[in-house]
Amino acid sequence: MTGSGSAHVVQGDRDGTTARITDRKEARPLSSSKYKPTTLELARDELFSHIQRCGVLEAEDSERGEWMNDTVEYLGERYPDLNEEQLAELSAIGHRYCQPAIPHGSNGSGEETEEA
Repeated sequence: MTGSGSAHVVQGDRDGTTARITDRKEARPLSSSKYKPTTLELARDELFSHIQRCGVLEAEDSERGEWMNDTVEYLGERYPDLNEEQLAELSAIGHRYCQPAIPHGSNGSGEETEEA
């Protein structure tokens, strides 16, 4: 190997008929990254996780709103570095996440129609 600083690994099938060369620099695990998520990003990810686990997507709008307020309040306590503006943004993100991309119902208005 040359002094280029990148080691190559040759991998082949069991019968040795094919080989692939990969650069180890490209295969670094993500955990070695120096990126640290912000407090808002951590809270957002936790909110999404709560939404998925709690089944709030199937709840009525009034129940969903109450649940969202309680959950954002909890996240504010859990992440005290978040200010009121960030908590409001978190709430808005959560409400948008819970909205269907395509309205429910056959007429596209979000309401069910009766068929004769």
